Amino acid sequence: MDVVMDLGGDDAGAVVLGRYNPQLSNINYEMIYLVNKYRNLTATVEDTVEIIKEIEAASRCKATKVLNNSHLKFETTYKTIEESLDYAKEVAEKLELPFVGTTIPKFLLEDEAVKNKIENSDEKFIPIDIYVRAPWE
Repeated sequence: MDVVMDLGGDDAGAVVLGRYNPQLSNINYEMIYLVNKYRNLTATVEDTVEIIKEIEAASRCKATKVLNNSHLKFETTYKTIEESLDYAKEVAEKLELPFVGTTIPKFLLEDEAVKNKIENSDEKFIPIDIYVRAPWE
């Protein structure tokens, strides 16, 4: 059975995960950390590594992989994603974790030029839908 938990990206949310540490320590779990270069607290590699270490301490679980989920909601462009690739890979390298790929909003794939770039890239892109809304919406 797969279980996906969104812990909010900081140590406060990770405390909830810590409650399940006794069960998680008995199974082979994956804790994939989604990095977003465009979040306030994770704009630099160093800040992101620090946050991940805080999450690991609060949850008493170890991150196992890094996935680049850098976006600006519906303002995301292919350039936005392209400019985040090195950042995400460096985070994975500093943490000595596998880098598993980059999410890309499906609406960007409606552009043939973007679709061709993705299809001809050596990068692993994972198409996603964005459901996050701004607080005023």
